[in-house]
Amino acid sequence: MVSMPEALLLFALHDDKGTVQPSAFLALDHALRGALLSELRCRGYLQTKASGQVRLHPSPPAPPAESVLARALAAVGELELPAETGAALDAVQRELPNLRDDLAGALAERGILSEAHVERLGLADGAGPVLAVRRLEGLLEGG
Repeated sequence: MVSMPEALLLFALHDDKGTVQPSAFLALDHALRGALLSELRCRGYLQTKASGQVRLHPSPPAPPAESVLARALAAVGELELPAETGAALDAVQRELPNLRDDLAGALAERGILSEAHVERLGLADGAGPVLAVRRLEGLLEGG
């Protein structure tokens, strides 16, 4: 199963070129950080308030196994909580300045993207994103 930020990265890749879609390029890093917080919220590590604040869940599940999620959770946990969502996003940015590469590496480790495709997110041969999306679809369908 892929996390929200991993799925977002896969969907942001151009099917033919294997690079990040031009329309997504500038917003992708911000969206990935937001997807990280959303994933942590959905998994029960964070709570959000209507006021736009974030805090740690008082009884969270076991720490996340995924390095990116664990590092993001630790970064939020170092803030004075509850914290504004913007402060949490900034903390994640400081902790994970190469988030695209970190996510691509995690996808490569699980065989969703090949190592060759991860390099610069260049995905040079163009087939990588198509295969990755097909594999993602299979994972979502339980295959």
